[in-house]
Amino acid sequence: MAAISYFFDTSIFVNSLDRKSKAYGIVFSRHPILKKYTSRHVFKELRRISIGFPDLGISVNDINYLIERIEHACIILPSPTLNDFKHIYIEDKSDRPIVYSAMYVDAILVTADRKLAKDAERYVKTMLLEE
Repeated sequence: MAAISYFFDTSIFVNSLDRKSKAYGIVFSRHPILKKYTSRHVFKELRRISIGFPDLGISVNDINYLIERIEHACIILPSPTLNDFKHIYIEDKSDRPIVYSAMYVDAILVTADRKLAKDAERYVKTMLLEE
């Protein structure tokens, strides 16, 4: 049976902080035919969230621990360059590296961001994971 590839965006990892969430289950489950990807760009976004939104109650330590766990659960891609994703036209330009990375590995983009899921459909298959 062929492997199924998922690329997880930042919203999935933020939701996975709740161990009872669907996101936690999909990110940290082990399944032999499931290939799970994310990128260094997503790690940068996670770190920005912990610093830029202290009212969310997510500390830098929470993010560092989460990233450490993700590194064991997923294949980590390098951050794409501006030249890599310049041909991707979606409303939120900060999501272009995420769409590119999912395209690069021919993976289904898994997100909790409804707008991103809709915009990215022109480039990749998407899965909206709502809690």
